Amino acid sequence: MSGSPPEVLRPVLDAAASAPLGVVHVTAVWAPTPEAPLVTLRIGPDTPKSACDFHLLQWSRAMADVIVVTGQVLRDEHALRYELVGPHREALLAARRQPEPPELHVLTSGRGLDPDHPALHGWADALVVAPKGAQLPASVASTTLEGSPADHVRALADGGSTVTIEAGPRTSAGLHDADVVDTVLLAECRAPTLAAALRAGEPLGRATLRERFGHVARTTAEENGVGWEFGLWRRA
Repeated sequence: MSGSPPEVLRPVLDAAASAPLGVVHVTAVWAPTPEAPLVTLRIGPDTPKSACDFHLLQWSRAMADVIVVTGQVLRDEHALRYELVGPHREALLAARRQPEPPELHVLTSGRGLDPDHPALHGWADALVVAPKGAQLPASVASTTLEGSPADHVRALADGGSTVTIEAGPRTSAGLHDADVVDTVLLAECRAPTLAAALRAGEPLGRATLRERFGHVARTTAEENGVGWEFGLWRRA
């Protein structure tokens, strides 16, 4: 990779900063060719690593008013935290529109929710959002889910807030089906093969991506011998 992650990503980040993001779906996928299906990368020690992908995720968190994640993500990623870290932390904090941290909304049924999970006790102010009657630990801040996850996301974005979606493929696909996503920040891993255990499912199809969004900016990098493409897509 030539240059630091912010330099490599400059076309995408500059384009992203040029207009409101709205509801932005941030995801890293495996797609060995530009026409291959988009398969969400399952995070683990053997997942292909990219400093650019990490920086793009950090940037999206820094821009967010609300970050939406799911209980499944917390169950899968036991060490997940939402602090901004790394050499560009101060620049990312300075770029935020407001001094207070974002909210973190955890959409969950309540099943297996660990009240001590680090994501619930970090920089982002966590709120567990669960259906009425869900059994939740008394120690977590919570509210009742009114309507569907798509209804909740629509309400969060009302008034111009930037809502970043970091959910798994099932929830993300549902939000795309409900047509609530305004922007997609997409990191595509071009590794020729990927173990089945690292494939988490399809968050959206390429046909949906091309029908509903316009490709605004892209850039590429090679990291650890693997090619990556990073793209910004806005609602057409």
